[in-house]
Amino acid sequence: MRKKIMAVLLCTAFIIGLSSCGVLEQEVEKSEGVYYEIFVRSFADSNGDGIGDINGITENLDYLDELGVTGLWLTPFNPSPSYHKYDVTNYYDVDPEYGTVEDVQRLIDEAHKRDISVIMDLVINHTSSKHPWFKEASSTTDSSYKDYYNWASLEKGDINLKTRVWGHPVWIKNKEDYYYALFWDQMPDLNYNSEAVRNDVKDIAKFWLELGVDGFRCDAAMHIFAPGEEPNGTNIRQATLDWWNEFKTYCQGINDEVILVGEVWTDPKGIAPYYESFDMLFNFSVGEDYLIPMINTGTDKSGKNNKFVDDLYSALQTFETTSSEYIDAPFLSNHDQNRVMGRLGNNVKQAKLAASIYLTLQGTPYIYYGEEIGMLGNKPDEQIREPFIWGEESDYQTSWEPLTYNNETVSAEEQQLDEDSLYNHYREMIDLRLNNEALYAGRFSPLHTDRPEVIAYQMTSKNQSIVVLHNLSEEVQDILLHEEVDLKVEDILYRNVAEESTSRIQPLSTTIIEVK
Repeated sequence: MRKKIMAVLLCTAFIIGLSSCGVLEQEVEKSEGVYYEIFVRSFADSNGDGIGDINGITENLDYLDELGVTGLWLTPFNPSPSYHKYDVTNYYDVDPEYGTVEDVQRLIDEAHKRDISVIMDLVINHTSSKHPWFKEASSTTDSSYKDYYNWASLEKGDINLKTRVWGHPVWIKNKEDYYYALFWDQMPDLNYNSEAVRNDVKDIAKFWLELGVDGFRCDAAMHIFAPGEEPNGTNIRQATLDWWNEFKTYCQGINDEVILVGEVWTDPKGIAPYYESFDMLFNFSVGEDYLIPMINTGTDKSGKNNKFVDDLYSALQTFETTSSEYIDAPFLSNHDQNRVMGRLGNNVKQAKLAASIYLTLQGTPYIYYGEEIGMLGNKPDEQIREPFIWGEESDYQTSWEPLTYNNETVSAEEQQLDEDSLYNHYREMIDLRLNNEALYAGRFSPLHTDRPEVIAYQMTSKNQSIVVLHNLSEEVQDILLHEEVDLKVEDILYRNVAEESTSRIQPLSTTIIEVK
């Protein structure tokens, strides 16, 4: 499925070198666009109970369409005893707080009318302890669901029941036995040695794919077989990959364009093998390890020239060894991390620069809801998932969590009317991305400068090549590119701060130049 982007490029003093302003038509694959993560509970309330819901998203698809996003990732909406719903009790239904299966069907249909894809969070590493499978498995010794979970006893010598992961025990006592729970004792892990479990999980995927979802964000993808869960000597990564390959083959048999996105939170060498099984994998390092520290300090990481571009290129080359069709998924922060705006000291110019960088990188970028309006938030988790700030005229404001960080956040309503707002910067950068093949479908290669305050790279696709330059500092930088690239002022596609030279970059600004 391709999305046809019909975008009107703005004629401003900072978008230079276009022969005319008008409508450009590009065909963008659903895996080449820009995705937007929605924490369902916090986004938009359609019925006045203070809790975000599915219909609230549907009724605000125009907001998302105008922002320019081409895909949505919805955090879990299945029935669950928790507010976050990462512990599911029924995989075939929607939590009544959020709506119904029919509401999800309507959301998918309305999103597809706007050429917006919808992927849902699929939480199948574990269930809730209140799931009927586990309730029965833990209450009787002869339950047909006993094998759905991993059990061990003191007499079973090939399992270390004292195993601790991330500082907490993972084998939890239940009567005379122990069950395995990697994340929390109320989230027992499913046993993927069981054919019945694998078949049930595939049936769950089939149900939602046939309803129309475009794919899944697979939670905790690297932990299907986890530390201490299997007998000593088990190759838990290979066992995990074997499952995901089986799952991928099954899903592609239902929809050959299914999108599978994996949460594999580790270093590039650890991520790379999972491209056997997934179309996209999140690149946690881009924001967490590089962009935020670089922008805060005004220089490339550790002050070493070109480290970010060289490290990113090395990571991408590592992914290439597994699959030539890999899709990197860069982002600044998500629902498990402190929000980027706070980490940048609530500096709007720096937030714009961060957006300009990751929205011009290779792959499929993911925006965390509210990032485009500069929402703030530090852990605990509830406070990095605060209600989206719609504005005084909106009927969709959620209120499930009191605002701690976002009482002063400028609303989406206000920012839409302000040409210089962070929201309109996101909108402009997304528009630029979707109208330049080198940005939405290109491959990244590093360029090297003589200034650690400037990062530079080239994006190249079949029909276009673009050079991107970012000044991380609050001082003007005159740069020398080590590579021989012919950059001309008349070929500048974008500048958010006016300058008449291709080698002079204004503070906290971006220059994008087409190479002809």
